[in-house]
Amino acid sequence: MIFIGLSVFATACTDPELDPFQFDKIKQGSLIALRGDAVEVLSDAANRGAMDTFNISGIATDYSLDFDADFLAADLNSLSEVQIFASLTENAGRVRIGTVAGSAFTIAAGDGKYPRATIKIPFGGILTALGKSITDFAPNQYIFIECDLILTDGTTVPASAFANNSLFESDLFYPAHKLRMIAKP
Repeated sequence: MIFIGLSVFATACTDPELDPFQFDKIKQGSLIALRGDAVEVLSDAANRGAMDTFNISGIATDYSLDFDADFLAADLNSLSEVQIFASLTENAGRVRIGTVAGSAFTIAAGDGKYPRATIKIPFGGILTALGKSITDFAPNQYIFIECDLILTDGTTVPASAFANNSLFESDLFYPAHKLRMIAKP
């Protein structure tokens, strides 16, 4: 009786729309992971969680937003572009400061498994987009950087999809969707 009951139950629920988990519709995520020197800057406690710094008494042209990022996805050819934004607050008022084509992410021969790109945006361009000068910043004030992914199928993976980056923080992995630059005295 138990065997017959289990057989009926197993074959009765074959409608995939009735599957509460919808496993057939789950896809692996696409993201970019921070690599290179920016990881070391990020792990330095003096930088308070920022991956890049600038000096408020310096010259804006001496600085740029620099970081390396790997594209991690099931389909490594699915990245169309990365749109990069800056804002003065963590949750509002972001402005686009750059775009990196998906073709900029390449796998170096014998150097890795995932496509990597070096992203470099002149600091003067960031300040212009924000409507600020370097002297407008106080020590330890942040500029918030967000990276949205545009995939070749038209899907957008917004930085806001990464609600809690601290879940990913480790010595080996840090998503590069929500980053910070910090003003130094």
